[in-house]
Parts: sequence; C-alpha cells; structure tokens
Amino acid sequence: MESWWDAELSEKPRSILIIALLLAGAIPELLTMGFSPLTPYLVRDFSLNEVQVGLLGASMGAGSLVFSLPAGQFVDMRGWKIILMAGTFLSALSFFALSLAGGFAALFVVLFLAGAFRPFSDIASTRATMLAVSGGTQTTAVGIVHTGPSLSSFLTSALLPVAATAVGWRAGLQAGALILLPVGLWLCQVFATRRTPETSRRRTHRLLTLLNRADFRKCLIIWGGFMSGNFAFLTFFILHMTDELGMTPQAAGGLLATAQVMAIIGRPFWGGVSDRCFAGRRIPPALFMGVMGTAAFVGLAFLGSDGGPIIPAAIAVVGGATVMSFRPVGTTLAMEYAPEESEGRALALLSLVTWTAAMLLPPFLGWIVVQTGAWTGAWMVAAMLTGASVLALLLLSRAVPHG
Repeated sequence: MESWWDAELSEKPRSILIIALLLAGAIPELLTMGFSPLTPYLVRDFSLNEVQVGLLGASMGAGSLVFSLPAGQFVDMRGWKIILMAGTFLSALSFFALSLAGGFAALFVVLFLAGAFRPFSDIASTRATMLAVSGGTQTTAVGIVHTGPSLSSFLTSALLPVAATAVGWRAGLQAGALILLPVGLWLCQVFATRRTPETSRRRTHRLLTLLNRADFRKCLIIWGGFMSGNFAFLTFFILHMTDELGMTPQAAGGLLATAQVMAIIGRPFWGGVSDRCFAGRRIPPALFMGVMGTAAFVGLAFLGSDGGPIIPAAIAVVGGATVMSFRPVGTTLAMEYAPEESEGRALALLSLVTWTAAMLLPPFLGWIVVQTGAWTGAWMVAAMLTGASVLALLLLSRAVPHG
C-alpha cells in the first residue's frame, strides 16, 4: 500500500512534517495545560472557591470524554487534515474567548469546549503521523509528536505567569492568540497538498466489532493501567511530597518538572528503542516500562520521611521515564491489533479510556487517603493497576497482530 508520505509529501523534508504534526497536536493543548498556571489569577478576579476551581478542571476532562468517540468517527470518515488545519485557529479563538469571560459560567463553557477539541487534535495528529511514517520508524515519530502535551505544559507554566504579571492575564491570552495566527497559516501551507488519500474506501468497523477483538481488549487494559498510573502520579505526587515528606512546594514542583522532562525525552526514546533495538516490536519496551513503573509506585507506597531527597528524585525520574512516557509505544501497539480502516475509532477508544481514568481514579485514590489516613493504600492501587498492564502484556505477547 502506498503510504501517505510517498503519495503526497515526498518533496517535503520529513523533519518539517514531524514538526508540523507536533505543533498541530500541541497547540490545542495550550489552553487546557495553561489552566493550572492561570488559576491564581482566575481565583483572584472571579472570587472562585476550591469547588469551582475543581469544576472548571472537570469541565475540560468532561469535554474530552464526551467527544472522544465522535472524534474517532470523524477522523475515520472525514480524515485528519481538516482538523489539523483548523486547530490552531480554533485555539486562538478559545484564547480570545477566555480573555473576554465575565463569570464562572463563561469560563466553564470555554474550558469545556477546549477540552472537547483535545481528542480531535490528538487522534488526528496521531493518525497522520502513522500514515506518514513507515513501520520502521513509526513509534519514534509518534513519540516525538506525543511530546506535545508536555511541551504545552512546559510553555504555559513558564510564560503565562510572566505575561499575567507584566500585562495582565487577559492581555496575555490575547497576545498569545495573535502569535498563534501566523503559526496556523504555516501549518495550513504544510498540510495543503493536491490529493487527500486520508480516508479509506473500505468498510469501517463499528466500535462493537473492535471490542469483540480479544487482543484489542488486552490493549485497552494495558492502556488503562498505564494511564491510571499517569494521572495518579500527576495528581498526587506533589501533595505526597509536601504533606508526608515536608518538602516545600517549590522543591516538590521541581521533582514533578523533572518527571515531565523525562517524559519529553522518554516518549521518542522508547519509540527509538522499539524501532531500532526490537525491530518495531512494542511489547518488550512496554514490559520494561510496566515493571519499572510498578516498582516506582511501590516505592512511593513505602517511602519514609527519613530517606532524604535522593529516593523521591529517583522515583520522579523513573515515573517520568516509564509511566508518563508510555503513550507512543502504547498507541502503536494498540494499532497493531486494530483494522487500518478503523484506526480513528480505535484511537477514540484509547482516548475514552484515558479521560475515564482521569476523571475517576484521582477521586478514588483521594478517598483512600482520607479513609486510611496514609498514602500507602493509594499508591499500592496505582501499582496494582500498572501491574495489571504487565500481565496483559505477557498475555498479548502470545498473540499475532492482525491490524
């Protein structure tokens, strides 16, 4: 089968294409990733309480959850191109809309819509990358593109507070929207091609057909275990470090930032390991990440306050390099067991599992901490979920891909 790269973009440097796909996937994440840095200013200007801040955060997850399946169906039926070409301009519009918000309801609606577009851009950029790059380097390319959320988090955390202090958060958002416009024009130029063989003429499989595939169900279990660990780490690592170990928020935040840097490095790194060391096989590196990630959570469960900063720093490095770096390997692994003409729907199911874990697991782990008065049980649940992924990977290693 002629690849999309060979058919359309052979005259363009592949590095330019990968950069464009990285930006097209990262830019729609800017507002959702920028919510946390903006919260002090939103609380001050809108007199929000903790419950309202939590509801605003939940609105983004709810938007992503509700629109995950429609996003996958849209990509299968209409292709990736229209989404990626429109994404930057819609992101700029959301920046302007949030800067003009006059109350809690407006904030809720804008953030819900920002979350709703997130699965569209994620699925479209992943699908385009897998079409553009051959199997020999596919996981590496997906790994590079999947650094987008971490890159967005890094940029918004670094720049939004500076802009808010200098010119106010509203003007800062408006300036950011203006900066995005020429980037969007450049992306349109890169993605504009003569032909668009981005949809399949073959019959697409329904979601129930995908779910009837036992091996693909194992992939969903693997994905769910890793994503549960990812959100457990992101939600509670800093709180554990400050409450139980007495770290300052700055020191604990530095450790989490270290984990994010490891994820930015780890996502393309593990893709390269899969492609170059294991001839494109994803299960061996995934098994290593699962075992080490499980060990990191067990370490957190029994971490004492007298161990100094070295062990928490090591756990942050391991967690960032394994659980938080799993997405590219996990994505391409799942696509091995999904029909090519229904990869958009398969990616939508991964997105659905992701945002279900994001909305359900943190409250459950928090409830465990409140009920037991300790962190051990919560981190052991995270360890068991990641360990379940290891067991599913071992079962999947006996199966033959049939995507």
